[in-house]
Amino acid sequence: MVSYAWTVALHLGCTWSAGIEDIVLDTGPEDWQGNGEWRDGNPLPDSDSDGDADADGDADADVDADTDADSDVDADADADGTAPDGAVSGLIDVLYNVNAYVSPPAVEFTANARLHDPMVGSWLSWMPPMGTCQRDPVRTALASTGNSLGSWAYLNLGTTTSIAMGLNSATNTYSAAAVDASQWVNLSSYTLSIPSSDYDAPGALVTPGGFDDFSPALNFDPTYALSIPVSAEAATFGWSPAGVSDGVSISLMVMSGETGMPVGEVHCWVPDTGSFTVPPTMFYAPVPFAAYDLMYIMLHRYTVTYTENPLDGGLIEAVAKKGLTGSGVLMP
Repeated sequence: MVSYAWTVALHLGCTWSAGIEDIVLDTGPEDWQGNGEWRDGNPLPDSDSDGDADADGDADADVDADTDADSDVDADADADGTAPDGAVSGLIDVLYNVNAYVSPPAVEFTANARLHDPMVGSWLSWMPPMGTCQRDPVRTALASTGNSLGSWAYLNLGTTTSIAMGLNSATNTYSAAAVDASQWVNLSSYTLSIPSSDYDAPGALVTPGGFDDFSPALNFDPTYALSIPVSAEAATFGWSPAGVSDGVSISLMVMSGETGMPVGEVHCWVPDTGSFTVPPTMFYAPVPFAAYDLMYIMLHRYTVTYTENPLDGGLIEAVAKKGLTGSGVLMP
């Protein structure tokens, strides 16, 4: 089920709510928290040149959606090889997710990059407007294939942190799975580097901050999986601290309580203010969910960065996501 949730949701947000009783999260360093711990400390200045680039929702720019139909119009490069103003010619998608419904918590840390021909549009155009929700979003890829600049690409932070991504020749996408948690550093700026092509894009990816707490409370005990109640009339999610990302993606992947089969998704893209209540109408239309339907709850911070692609002057659209995946049961 978890793999389904991520395939459908990419690509942008998570939170599993599991226990019914409130618990106190340990904000000390843990292996699964990554560098900077779950607690942020003093936030660094936001180096995101676009500020809030709120076009993404759980702004999951899914580079894995290789089979999605590309409905965007190709923005042909100018005669001198440069991209038209505002055209996007690259994607970086990094996800740090903690599956909190298992014990001990399991980290899912992946990184993908695709440098492609300039296109008019955004990898995040499928997201709802900031502060709103949508039912059953259709995720599309801006470019189904990329361009090869060598066998390996790297996201580097200083001299000690480096995420190595190998080239998938089928789509010319650079990918890394099961990245070591130590390679994530909160509120930091990474350089995209492809040494074989002398390619460097400083500041191409900026990471969001982490979390100190969530509500409904999380419980790192599989005994409570798919049991935390979520009311259709008062589905409020909270987190702290606030204001250390461009936005928060909340995705509720709903499954039939009788068959366990997927029945729909509610996806919200909201300001990083510390709480959000999903409008009750999301649970009733276009097709009502049923009481005791099960759900995966994905809550992730997003920081979206736009930097110049040194190849053609287009924009590299980068989405860094950090959060959790939990579970619950829908109640009236």
